[in-house]
Amino acid sequence: MAELYEARQAIRPDKEKLAERQLQKAYGEKYNPAFLSKSRIEASRLLNEDVENRTVTQKIPKSQSIIEQHVKKRRSKGRGR
Repeated sequence: MAELYEARQAIRPDKEKLAERQLQKAYGEKYNPAFLSKSRIEASRLLNEDVENRTVTQKIPKSQSIIEQHVKKRRSKGRGR
């Protein structure tokens, strides 16, 4: 799941710039940057990115905790020799 999130984040800036140019062209003087802002929020909601982002950020501390526990065990085994 993290790989999909990272892939989306990698292509998103170019796609957003393209969408912004298309909106500006289509709306002309009536273009409002708030249109794009609302669209970004809606796209994130539809893609469940808020959920994915929370999942990814929750996994990082868990992984760090597991690594720290492993390191502590190895250190304590080394002292017992």
